[in-house]
Amino acid sequence: MRLFIAICFPPEVKRTLSGVIDSLRAQGVKGNFTESGNLHLTFAFLGDVKNPEVVCRAMEEVSFEPFNLTLEGCGAFGKLYWVGLAKCPELRKLAGDVRRKLAEHGIWFDPKPFKAHVTILRNARASGDILFDMPRTSFEAGRLSLMLSERVDGRLVYTEIFGRDADC
Repeated sequence: MRLFIAICFPPEVKRTLSGVIDSLRAQGVKGNFTESGNLHLTFAFLGDVKNPEVVCRAMEEVSFEPFNLTLEGCGAFGKLYWVGLAKCPELRKLAGDVRRKLAEHGIWFDPKPFKAHVTILRNARASGDILFDMPRTSFEAGRLSLMLSERVDGRLVYTEIFGRDADC
């Protein structure tokens, strides 16, 4: 099972992000756009996992309170286009805690440093400059999700297989 740990977005945030994607398409930009249902913030990519139960146990040991996240700004890493997040100490701490618990349980994850961003387009191609902006959008983050990544009828689909709600 190809898995990752993420925060999924509420419908209103997905709609705003989809509007940003629509603005890119309207400019004639081509590439692999992230489908609305797949928009998320990744904490750790785990790759192929044979025993997801151990990941669930590690996630259950992560303690956190709900906190506000704000999406703002945008940019590119080469041909990958992203939307950014405002600085948030709670987000940094949660990302570190998730990765620490994974390591304590001996679970491999991609060791690249955590960079808070939402990927909206891969392999971007355009005949001119690409201009886009993300309206400042906030929401309360209160759930960690273990996500399954699979191809269904040729499309990439992300499905939550386990969720850990914030402590209340």
